[in-house]
Amino acid sequence: SNPTLTVSPNPFSEQTVIAFSLPAASEAHIDIFDAAGRQVCMLQSSAMPTGAYTLIWDGKSTGGQELPAGIYLIRLIAGDDVLTKKVQIIR
Repeated sequence: SNPTLTVSPNPFSEQTVIAFSLPAASEAHIDIFDAAGRQVCMLQSSAMPTGAYTLIWDGKSTGGQELPAGIYLIRLIAGDDVLTKKVQIIR
């Protein structure tokens, strides 16, 4: 089986829940990119056991800056798998 990635609510204004599952233990990296492809936030980067996980993203950059309204890409890299979800921030 493959990793999964869901984002809800979408669009969001205050926060959204990023849920992901790992069918096998692996390095898991979750990064958020703006529409221009710039990395704006690193949410997760560590070795993780098999399981289901949730993270809350508050629409802020790694440095704590509130990001402007728009489309962002949430990318999960788990082992050899790459999953991407599009999310919209509304202000």
